[in-house]
Amino acid sequence: MNGDSAAGIELQVGDKKARVWGSDLLNLLQLLVLVIVAMGLYMHDVEAGKADKKLVEAVQEQTKVQKDQLSAQREQNCLSRLTVEQKKNINEIEFCRDLGKGR
Repeated sequence: MNGDSAAGIELQVGDKKARVWGSDLLNLLQLLVLVIVAMGLYMHDVEAGKADKKLVEAVQEQTKVQKDQLSAQREQNCLSRLTVEQKKNINEIEFCRDLGKGR
């Protein structure tokens, strides 16, 4: 290194010399920070996408369960309204099953 090292850094590897100025170092550090931040944002975006997909799947599953519960409730309501004699008739029971399935 020479006497004006405050303005830059001189590197020597073998017979090759290179001088790096303070502004170049600052630019390299800024680029490094930018790359690290970009990678962090990308990783966050990927993880958020996975979380969103899991949430959508959970809502779809919940919707399916609610539809099944509604069908069972309709069938049960129909069956509970039948008299003892009607409950002996298979056509009445099939009607309640079809009603529960939304047919």
